[in-house]
Amino acid sequence: MVIVILVALEPNFSMASLIALIGFMLMFIGGVNIRYMFITALPLLPIAVVYVWAAPYRWARLISFFSDDEKFMSYQVAQALIGLGNGGLHGLGIGQSMQRELYLPLSYNDFVFVVVGEEYGFLGALAVIILFAGFMLCGLVIAKHAADSFGRYVATGITLAISLFAFINIAVACHLLPTTGVALPFISYGGTALQLSRCRNSCQYRRFQKPEP
Repeated sequence: MVIVILVALEPNFSMASLIALIGFMLMFIGGVNIRYMFITALPLLPIAVVYVWAAPYRWARLISFFSDDEKFMSYQVAQALIGLGNGGLHGLGIGQSMQRELYLPLSYNDFVFVVVGEEYGFLGALAVIILFAGFMLCGLVIAKHAADSFGRYVATGITLAISLFAFINIAVACHLLPTTGVALPFISYGGTALQLSRCRNSCQYRRFQKPEP
């Protein structure tokens, strides 16, 4: 909870929620009494509601997600759906994405799955989903055959973290979840793409600017 609070104060509500979710999953797998988990999670619910309501942009994301009116849809989501539609079954071809360069913000990070779907089509996007599903299956098999409890929990935690990041990123790109800042592991720009903040992007941008004379 200390780590979750520190991450939430950044502020990064999406990452804090994921850390809390992974923690509760590992506690459940580890055999922690569900009653204790419920007592721990119960006060977090009203805090999360207040936290979302306190920031206008978080509230706007929820409104745009649940709204049936296209006028209130997020610009990024609208462009993402256009990009996925452009790809069709086979895609436009490698490097031929129009949304990536002209219309879709953060196409290299939060919405990189849209570029995959536009350039490689439905078949390419499905292949990425199958690869992540295979990764999750292999990770759980490794965890099951671990030599001790520590190895089992480590393997399970890493597998759950990467799989959740991938599922949430893909779901956001397909307008199945509200917009978040979760990257797509192994594909999004930025090292391993396990965490990439906009602050880091801005720091890298400033680092490569030519110094003033």
